[in-house]
Amino acid sequence: EPLDMDLAATRNSPLTYRDTFLPNEQVWIAIDPAVQPPYVGLMADVYVVHHRTEAQWVLNTNLVEVGDGVETIHLRHVCVNCWPTKIWEPPLTPGEYDVVIDRDRDGHYNSGVDIIDSLDPVGFTVSEIRVDSISFNYPGSGVITIYDDAAGANITPPEYSSAASAPIKPAAWVRGGTRSVKVEFTAVSGISSAQIWAVNGLGGLTKSGTPQVTFTGNHGQGVFNVNTMPSAVGKHLFAWDWKYTVASTTKPIGRTGQHLVYTVLQNPIPPPAPIQPMPTPWLKLLDHACTWGSGSTTKEQVCTNLLNNGFSGHYTWNMDCHRLSSDFVRLISTQGITGSAHRWASVGCGAVDYMAYQRTKAIDPVGPTWGYGMIDWYWHQWAEAQGKQRDPSAAVSLSGNWGAYEDDLFF
Repeated sequence: EPLDMDLAATRNSPLTYRDTFLPNEQVWIAIDPAVQPPYVGLMADVYVVHHRTEAQWVLNTNLVEVGDGVETIHLRHVCVNCWPTKIWEPPLTPGEYDVVIDRDRDGHYNSGVDIIDSLDPVGFTVSEIRVDSISFNYPGSGVITIYDDAAGANITPPEYSSAASAPIKPAAWVRGGTRSVKVEFTAVSGISSAQIWAVNGLGGLTKSGTPQVTFTGNHGQGVFNVNTMPSAVGKHLFAWDWKYTVASTTKPIGRTGQHLVYTVLQNPIPPPAPIQPMPTPWLKLLDHACTWGSGSTTKEQVCTNLLNNGFSGHYTWNMDCHRLSSDFVRLISTQGITGSAHRWASVGCGAVDYMAYQRTKAIDPVGPTWGYGMIDWYWHQWAEAQGKQRDPSAAVSLSGNWGAYEDDLFF
């Protein structure tokens, strides 16, 4: 199995892996011993070579150094920031390159023995233009703000930054329609404008308005339209391969990604009082919903897919319920609250503590709702009755009329 991982980096604090370098930048490498602990204590040779595809490496394994010369390194048992090695001083020659750590020091790339950045796609690109940041949720973009429940804060743009040690943050769009991203660039001196676009992920990107990006003081920006917007609910992981044209010559900029975009059916509907308002969707809940509801294009499909894909294998019947009938199904989102203790009430009526009066069937999560392996719903509840679905937390019936059940509130 090939040992394929990020190696090329900038010597920032902390060290930052990068896919694109300007000709006036240094290139460093570092391998985290936590990722490859068997290599700790070994000596190895480091090569910068012209990029080859995985198929080309099969035909030719010779390592031909094109940087500053072969570097010999000692793989130490310390953090990745403690022992980076500089492998190329400017000026760098524009082009596409791979980095190979030749563990057995035989001058050949041996799959499964040596470490490479990267087989497919390119390890890193030296370009006269670099993508510095990509903002999905910029003013006027129509992007849905996401709450990162792990960090306790909303996700803010840019969602991609070449200067960040963890450069990728997720975004959320309503399916279909027209969407765009705002992109910041840096260029070398001498480039005043360039036609820039991206290929691959979501059909690629095309700059809105004029195709030219204008640079002032080496910096430029543009708004780029997504060529193929997903038409259904889903979770989308992808990369963009950027290119530019100056004076009728087209060259690569490099890759950005993996980007992560969730597509939803419509803008989120906040739950009604007295449920605590949730102004933005929570990331873990959004991930579950878009994964389980993938492919849905209608409200009925969303409900059915969430119930079928989300509940099946994740939830089980609560056997503590009393005098149950099968016409009403409800999710209890916290394990440990038994069916007989779960409360129910109708609008204008007092709460009923005993399940015998409810004609309900409750289901509990399989496994804990905290710690490792948890399924997080954050008190969000879905229900089904007589073949019709309802989202009680949002007070929305998505198929048919529930009659007496229409105004039920859940605690």
